[in-house]
Amino acid sequence: MWADITALLPDKVLQIREVRRLWDTRIIQLLYFLEHPTDDERAFSATVAYVAQFHPQGVTPIRRLRTQRTPRVQQADIPDAETSVQGAMRTELQSISEEQDRLRCELVDIRAGLTD
Repeated sequence: MWADITALLPDKVLQIREVRRLWDTRIIQLLYFLEHPTDDERAFSATVAYVAQFHPQGVTPIRRLRTQRTPRVQQADIPDAETSVQGAMRTELQSISEEQDRLRCELVDIRAGLTD
């Protein structure tokens, strides 16, 4: 009987078999959402930000030209250098702290909305 049905409706049987095969297929690849980066992407992004912040000139050449060293100026000769660096660091830390507070409040609001 099955042979008769297969002979009469080969296209339909093949379609049914294909559908059943697809239903049995499991997704083995992880889904990717652009709005939720992976840990590797976060690490790469942080590295890029670090390099951009501390090395704004780009990649330094491997072979540097041999130049005569210039003597370093002692800190006593530059009285305000350390305080200006500390001021910049303090400003940056304050802006980071404000951003953390803002995000923390936003997270509390979102959690409160989810529980309601």
